Amino acid sequence: MFYFHAFSNGNIFTCIKTGKAEQKNIATSQTMTKAKSIALLALAFFATMGTSWLSKATAQTTTIFSENFSDDSGSSTTTLTGDQWVATETTSIASGTMSITSNEFRFSANSTNTTYTCTWVSDPIAIGGFTGLTLSSSTSGSGGTSSPSVSMSNGTFSNGSFLPDGGATTTVITFSFSIPKNKYRTLDNIMLQGTQSCTPTTWYADADGDGLGDPNTTTSACDLPTGYVADSSDLCDDTSACNYDANSNANASCQTNDACGVCGGTGVDVDSDGVCDDVDSCTDTSACNYTANPTAACSFDAVTWYEDADGDGLGDPAVSQTACSQPAGYVDNNTDDDPTLNPGLYAGTVLYPGDVYFSYAAEGYSGIGASHIAFTLLKDVVAGTKLVLSPSLQWAGDNWITGSGTTAYEWTAPADGVAEGTEVILYDIQNTGRTDGSSAEAKCDTTGNLVRRNTGNTNLEGGVQCGTYRSLTTTLDFFTWVTPASWIFQPDTAWDISQVGNSDNDGQCRHLTCLGFDLEYANPNGLASGSVYPGSNTGTGTLIAGSSWGASMDPEFSFEDNLFYISSQWSYSGGSSPIPFTNVADELSPVTLK
Repeated sequence: MFYFHAFSNGNIFTCIKTGKAEQKNIATSQTMTKAKSIALLALAFFATMGTSWLSKATAQTTTIFSENFSDDSGSSTTTLTGDQWVATETTSIASGTMSITSNEFRFSANSTNTTYTCTWVSDPIAIGGFTGLTLSSSTSGSGGTSSPSVSMSNGTFSNGSFLPDGGATTTVITFSFSIPKNKYRTLDNIMLQGTQSCTPTTWYADADGDGLGDPNTTTSACDLPTGYVADSSDLCDDTSACNYDANSNANASCQTNDACGVCGGTGVDVDSDGVCDDVDSCTDTSACNYTANPTAACSFDAVTWYEDADGDGLGDPAVSQTACSQPAGYVDNNTDDDPTLNPGLYAGTVLYPGDVYFSYAAEGYSGIGASHIAFTLLKDVVAGTKLVLSPSLQWAGDNWITGSGTTAYEWTAPADGVAEGTEVILYDIQNTGRTDGSSAEAKCDTTGNLVRRNTGNTNLEGGVQCGTYRSLTTTLDFFTWVTPASWIFQPDTAWDISQVGNSDNDGQCRHLTCLGFDLEYANPNGLASGSVYPGSNTGTGTLIAGSSWGASMDPEFSFEDNLFYISSQWSYSGGSSPIPFTNVADELSPVTLK
């Protein structure tokens, strides 16, 4: 018979064989022998194993994280979020669908021929105090698909086991899906388990390293993590706080400077100008002097500013605003009588309707030697001022139009300008030698040298040079009382006769006067009423109109009639009225454009 006896003999345990005779002796002292044997066995076990078996005996497997998708729902082709995870579609040229179907996460591809990918990522999982971590899950799918790959952060994952890096207290689980078109793959029953080898302790963050922990920032771990302490009494670890002092024994809550710069104060700065309201004399940001001196009393001495839309430095009295400082596009005066006019667009003096009008014309026909056209200025003009005279251009509301051809003459004022009341005559306007646009002479009267008819009344003579003119077209037409409408206008410097008909080209021309028997241009060239360009010549400017073909022109102020050669002598020395005609039947009448 064998008895097992344990003796405290180093690490040696002895098994002794006894005979029957010896058994009897042993029996007589059985109680004592068993008690000693048990005691000796216990002593030998403790001597060999220490006390580690106690902790091992209490260690147990714990589920750290689990997900069965029973509380989740929805679907998405971009991002799908659950109660403790997020999934993201990552396919490059198409999109699969992520969904919760039958309490499973499912990733399904569509029919586009490509490989579909997505990732399922858990929220961070606390693993402090755990060893022997294992991860399990279940997956299924249609034929031709494989299980998603698995990875875990802050450690090494292999064959279902996870070994955290030293000091790691959290991990994130990632499942990566890759499936072909028209296939699907599921994921379910995710479970992370581990052996809790100790009871984790709550540690408190010590961001400022003063040995005191922040009670609002904690972590759970068996061993002290870096940057944490066991203390939880730190009321201020914000180094930017105005009362922070790492070397102070005082432990007060964090404070900030108030608007007056007082730490923990209650001062107010409603206008946020850096000056506390109890010493700030002006907190109204609309005050005119607010930005200039915020500590001075508010001032509201605003100025009325007037819009200068045309950039001529003169303000439009009809458009204004009140402001402390000058707004863009506004000036401090309201003296602009033409708010849409920008004088910089015109050469010389800017003219208005009534500043010039037709005063004489002659056609080189039936005994008359040459064709002339004259106009009278009722305003001084400086050198370079330009006017265009045309018997064929008609105004169509926003651009010029022509009938059978275009004739236009451009006059330029001489170097010494032209005085108010001067009549300017463009000589021999139908001279075919001027179709190349070369300059020709314009004349006007001076004392003792008046423009007169020559002997025989076939032409004009006398006068002095008064600027030059040139033909802008190869067609050289004349002006007579049978012209439906004749225009004088001032072109802007960018106007181009070759671009006539374009509103961008024609729109800045200043219409000064128009004379004719058919200003609405309803019956040009004797055609039926309304047949060509009906309703033309509407716009801005003053018109002086003949009421019919038979209207008599006032010989002192405007066109002579077609029998001008009967008169023995003619000259004009100026006048002051832009509309000197008698408004009676069959004579001229003033008309203002609509």
